[in-house]
Amino acid sequence: MKRFLNLGTGLCILSFAGINKAEVESVDFSRSVVKILAISPSGKQNMGSGVVIAHNKIATNCHVTRIARRAYIIKEDRLYAVLAQAAIPELDVCILETAPVTLPIASLVTPDSIKIGVDITISGYPYALGIRTMPGSIIALHPFAEDAIIEINSGFIHGASGGGVFILRTATVAVF
Repeated sequence: MKRFLNLGTGLCILSFAGINKAEVESVDFSRSVVKILAISPSGKQNMGSGVVIAHNKIATNCHVTRIARRAYIIKEDRLYAVLAQAAIPELDVCILETAPVTLPIASLVTPDSIKIGVDITISGYPYALGIRTMPGSIIALHPFAEDAIIEINSGFIHGASGGGVFILRTATVAVF
């Protein structure tokens, strides 16, 4: 099975079916994007972003949480402790396990959805402040082992690592 990840910006590619480019302004992509607080053994705090992919699973980048002694998911004034972490270090992808979260679940896209020119929206917590979204598109696909590195033309700011890249599709069935 192929995995498609944007390793350049560290964002997972997710789908948000039922939305087309004209409707982007009315959609809140941030509902399934969370802030991550990771605390190192020395007490240093590292902030990043993540995406809810199951009721108790958050996808993020390992560089956000890899040296953490403790980590937390923050969303809508709620704090969820990270209970466990699974890693794919060569892709800088980590899946964090938490108590169940009551947030919308984003779905990973199928490989056939990844094409040059496809419209996307990125969402994350730059500088650990408020959630931010930016439009863009896929501008290149670069082979990487059995996978592809996806190049996008959206800006990226520190703290948004682990946030989502949402593909806009015209399908009629909603993901959430």
